[in-house]
Amino acid sequence: MNLAILGGGNIAKFHAQAMRDAGFKVIAAASTKGSRKVNDFIAELGIPKSYDDPLELLASPTWDALLISIPTEQMLHYFDFLRYETRPILIEKPVTHNHEILLDLSHKKNIVVGYNRRHYDSVGYVKHFIDNSVEPVFLKLCIPEAFSQEKDKLYKLPYYILENSVHIFDLARFFVGDITWDFVRRNGSQANEFQYLVASGSSTSGALVHLDMPMEHPQNFSIDVFSSGERISMMPIEIMRHYQGMSVSDPSQDIPIRTYTPNIVHTSAEITVGGQKPGFLQQAKAFHHFSLDGSAGVLATISDAVDALKLAEGLAS
Repeated sequence: MNLAILGGGNIAKFHAQAMRDAGFKVIAAASTKGSRKVNDFIAELGIPKSYDDPLELLASPTWDALLISIPTEQMLHYFDFLRYETRPILIEKPVTHNHEILLDLSHKKNIVVGYNRRHYDSVGYVKHFIDNSVEPVFLKLCIPEAFSQEKDKLYKLPYYILENSVHIFDLARFFVGDITWDFVRRNGSQANEFQYLVASGSSTSGALVHLDMPMEHPQNFSIDVFSSGERISMMPIEIMRHYQGMSVSDPSQDIPIRTYTPNIVHTSAEITVGGQKPGFLQQAKAFHHFSLDGSAGVLATISDAVDALKLAEGLAS
């Protein structure tokens, strides 16, 4: 199956390698108009054909599936093409920074979105745990996002929340369903009015959800799941630990206080293979299946991308 790539940056290189390993033949590439990256990109990866005009690539009948991995700010230039194209397309997340704009493509069943962390083995493990839990679930998210003075014009949110934090919001939705924020509070210094944020809410599956966002502080991105007396921790997201019960040690001469240690029953880590980014190969294989039979599996749809953005935008309340 022939694959074309729109994009020539570092992330596109990871995608290209994964797509080849998944069974695609990468036949052509183009960068966004005015970019000089494509020549270096195709030379490094041995792609047989390049296009100076990305619209020429998009109109070509030679490809069977398309990967789009370009800066989010440039995606709007290609919405007219996306509205009418029917061949399979994978677009790097988040597609846009505004869910209302993305609603224009929500009917497109041939487009999926590159939320690669959905494809981690550990994410599948956590999803299975939640789906089979007989007790209520409590989901705790920590997003110590980088602060950016650049803000979205409509929602006045720091750029990285809509560009990067959506990864965590997509996973939260994937785990427990749509989430509604019931409480959002943020504060900061006068020079930085978005420095700390807390939010709480609930999901359509009945899970309680809590979010901490200590912007620019020494913490890691994490998701913790609590249910049935057990806890699963993903911190960072690529390292998972499943805990059941506690070990209690009485005070001793060496440690004169009682200590409590969670018992680890399972661990896993998403590792890179052959220099690939975690989740990219699994995502590429899923996209290959999608391109053949239209089965999305755990691939994120445009509707999923819309809802992840809505969850992020809800923090502006």
